[in-house]
Amino acid sequence: MANVNKVFSLYPRFDVLMKQLALQYQFLYRVILLIIVWVILVTDVQGFYTHANVVLMDSLQNYSLSFIELLGYQVFSEGRLFGIVGSTGVILGAPCDGLSLMYLYAGFIIALPGKWQRKLIWSLSGVITIHILNLIRVILLVAITMEHRDWLAFNHDYSFTLGMYLIILISWVVYVRKI
Repeated sequence: MANVNKVFSLYPRFDVLMKQLALQYQFLYRVILLIIVWVILVTDVQGFYTHANVVLMDSLQNYSLSFIELLGYQVFSEGRLFGIVGSTGVILGAPCDGLSLMYLYAGFIIALPGKWQRKLIWSLSGVITIHILNLIRVILLVAITMEHRDWLAFNHDYSFTLGMYLIILISWVVYVRKI
């Protein structure tokens, strides 16, 4: 019994340490489960994944074209190629619809400890924010093709990607600090 007391005297907050370890393992289990679900959705349930991509791409394309028309520009649309008349336009593909980012964001929030109601609110508001930011990104990429086509690749691959990931990271940090 003396040895047990010696351990607890060396680690007076042993119970707190054990709870922290349990939370970390719980987080890891949830992350692994969410990765498995994502892989199943992407590989085995193509109908769901494809339908979600189509819905997101239709939304991005239609809202982008509507907004650009509101600004007074004439637009064109041929399948997934669309833009301002007189430009080369952009092609909207499934990797550009933000579905993976939305899942990554929501999955991280869900994997963290906390009340489910708060997780749901943060996840939904984050997914909506990601979609709106992605819409702004698509509109700006279409605008870039009108005047500076040579800037398209850099902004698509680096500027906007970095911006989206920074916003997601900041949102995660805010969420974690309020746990």
